[in-house]
Amino acid sequence: YGLVGSEMCIRDSAHGLAKDAVRATPAERDAERHAGRHRDRHQVAAQHAGEHGHSDGDALCHAIADAILGAAGLGDIGHHFPDDDETIRGIPSLTILAEVYEGVRRRLWKIINIDATIIIEKPKMAPHIPKMCEKISSILKIPADSVNIKAKTAERMGEVGVGKAVEVHCVALLSR
Repeated sequence: YGLVGSEMCIRDSAHGLAKDAVRATPAERDAERHAGRHRDRHQVAAQHAGEHGHSDGDALCHAIADAILGAAGLGDIGHHFPDDDETIRGIPSLTILAEVYEGVRRRLWKIINIDATIIIEKPKMAPHIPKMCEKISSILKIPADSVNIKAKTAERMGEVGVGKAVEVHCVALLSR
């Protein structure tokens, strides 16, 4: 294996040629303010953006979409789903994720795995993580055990710590 930046090539030992390319993105981050109302966490809405988000404000889906787009070299969700486009106001973040998946699939990328960390004080995410992994894996057409979601608190520090925001960090691994 050889690692160059975020691209790893598996080399044929006899010929030194890359048989497959694997790309990982640096950790992507999404943060959203929330309006204090709880959404259906079984629908993967790991935060509560309310009126503050242009889409439905699901920070988990946004971070995953950005990580996938970044690993494929396709920019970010702001480029593909600009917040000044009124035709997509309120678009479900699961729809964004599905469209991102289709875009990378058309470019012959395969998603290998997703690793995300949700940073939120309340509600506790642990009971909802298995359902989140199932939902995301079904959209991305990967096994549920290829989606890893962790949850942490901000230890009552900053806007996340006082319950005014949520933050998500995510890494995606793709191959071609």
